[in-house]
Amino acid sequence: MSHNKSQNASPQTSVERRESRDERKMSPRLSTLDAGPRRRRFRFENLEVWQQARVLNRQIYRLTRKFPSDEQFGLTSQIRRASVSVSSNIGSAP
Repeated sequence: MSHNKSQNASPQTSVERRESRDERKMSPRLSTLDAGPRRRRFRFENLEVWQQARVLNRQIYRLTRKFPSDEQFGLTSQIRRASVSVSSNIGSAP
């Protein structure tokens, strides 16, 4: 007995997939703000939370410089990557 989840659903044709993709492209983006008659692009760099994340990132890098050299590829690297991830995730949010 076959357990196929899409047993009742018909598979999408390439035309249907293309149309679906085109509809997503045409949907309104969160990256623009309505500024009256002109639309201007939204810049995540202007968000205070992103700016604070960058400050945190610099502080983490300064602090981890004082860590022992034998932790350079262990704990130091992990903490630094985590701090960079905060601002990166804010910047890439839809």
